[in-house]
Amino acid sequence: QLGHDEYPGCAVGGLADQVYERGMPLALLAHSDFHVHKQEKEYDYPLGVFNHTRVGVRGGNSFDADDILAAIRDGRTCACQGHWLDLVEFSISAAAAGTALIGDRWTDHEAAQLSISLKASEALESVDVIGRLSSDMATSIIKRFGPQPAGIVNESLAIPSGAVGHVRLRVISQSRDRPSPGQTAPKAFFTSTILLC
Repeated sequence: QLGHDEYPGCAVGGLADQVYERGMPLALLAHSDFHVHKQEKEYDYPLGVFNHTRVGVRGGNSFDADDILAAIRDGRTCACQGHWLDLVEFSISAAAAGTALIGDRWTDHEAAQLSISLKASEALESVDVIGRLSSDMATSIIKRFGPQPAGIVNESLAIPSGAVGHVRLRVISQSRDRPSPGQTAPKAFFTSTILLC
């Protein structure tokens, strides 16, 4: 059974980070390979019951399939294992500049701040900012916040002036419980990236 460090989207320096290191967007998606044909042999969660993907569509409350596909192409996604965490904010901003969200490119070269706000219904094992802040750095865990109690978590990280690279978020629950009759295993929540150009 795979752990949270062995999923391609969660592995530090794995496939997703290799794409991000090249300055390209990539949407991290939760797999949902539901096998209705084998339910009598081995239980499989129906679509969305456990693994699910959240897509950040720009604009108001009205959107269509083209808006959803555009968001996926831009990498404005979060992949979730379970329904235990809501991402309130993951953004980079500076006083004299705009704001970059998941799937955006931060192109201002002044010092900035990465803001993280989460609402967790379970205690957290770790809240990790993964990426790199310089093109000569290897992708790594830039900052680990955790463990954290259930509830609202607000953290921030300084982004130095001239930063080049990417930042993404990985959150691991302390609980290994999954909906019945699923097996006990780690649960992760992870975002696609904000590219630093």
